Amino acid sequence: SELASVVHLQIARDLPFRLADAVVDFHILRQVTPPAPKPEANAKPGAEAPAAPPAKLEVLVAAARREAVEFYQRVASAAGVKLVAIGLLPNANARCVEACRVAERGQPYALVSLRADEVSIDVVTDAAVPFSRGASVKPPEPNAPEIFLNAATIEVVRSLHSYGGQGATESPAKVFVTGATGHEAALVNALAARLSARVALLHPTALALPAASRADAAGA
Repeated sequence: SELASVVHLQIARDLPFRLADAVVDFHILRQVTPPAPKPEANAKPGAEAPAAPPAKLEVLVAAARREAVEFYQRVASAAGVKLVAIGLLPNANARCVEACRVAERGQPYALVSLRADEVSIDVVTDAAVPFSRGASVKPPEPNAPEIFLNAATIEVVRSLHSYGGQGATESPAKVFVTGATGHEAALVNALAARLSARVALLHPTALALPAASRADAAGA
């Protein structure tokens, strides 16, 4: 369809690999109708009113390497089951935060997921993920965790600056930090000193999980 062609054309500009090597899917979130233009104050009587701008669609797009999708299809086939969908981590993260009921509708937020050798940053607005980035960091050393924290802080700040440089109309009002490395609270303090947004730990208690599973859930 025409919409699919437009989506493929746009996503091809942002993919780090060839479009021919990708599997692309999309879902229409909503249709946005721009306000009608106001007539000019000095317009002559009988003059035609300015044409209304066309309606726009907000679309959630997912793209993955074709070889990765084919791998999971082969795994499902070998297990004797039919694969009907593949979930992407940034979208799963957004749904998790939504379930925790800590984000306000209409206000973008950032989720920072900390792992022993990686930090990922997702910016979410109303369940859509307009920005997602992962960066490798050197695993923390027992006697020098500050090196790990400094590297993670730099990557988060760099990512949010990159998001702002893409023409975003609003900066994230909140930044949530999650993970199970034991350094999450220290990262909250480090980011709070560098960012104007409110920074807090994401507690999965709202998901009504067993107490014994909450630490592992934070790392997932």
